[in-house]
Amino acid sequence: MPSTSTPPASTAQQVDLAIDGMSCGHCVAAVTKALAGLSGVEVQRVAVGAASIALGPQATSSDAVLSAVRAAGYEARIADRPLPRAAGTSCCSPRSA
Repeated sequence: MPSTSTPPASTAQQVDLAIDGMSCGHCVAAVTKALAGLSGVEVQRVAVGAASIALGPQATSSDAVLSAVRAAGYEARIADRPLPRAAGTSCCSPRSA
């Protein structure tokens, strides 16, 4: 029997987010925690600058998803197109001042 937090693939809406302000693994963990706490949201992938989630039919709104990411301290928006799978990127690269 499927978990109530994991929407069935046939009824889930795929949503890709672009997230600004992330720079390391701690940021990824904070965004993952914020998204995982939302009803009906399946967190599929979170990486520096991006997240992919599935919203079930009883899921919170996409506005609530964006608000949760913002409450965690990051700027978020719905991505215009599916996010590419980044290879060879490091979340711990030094930031320029």
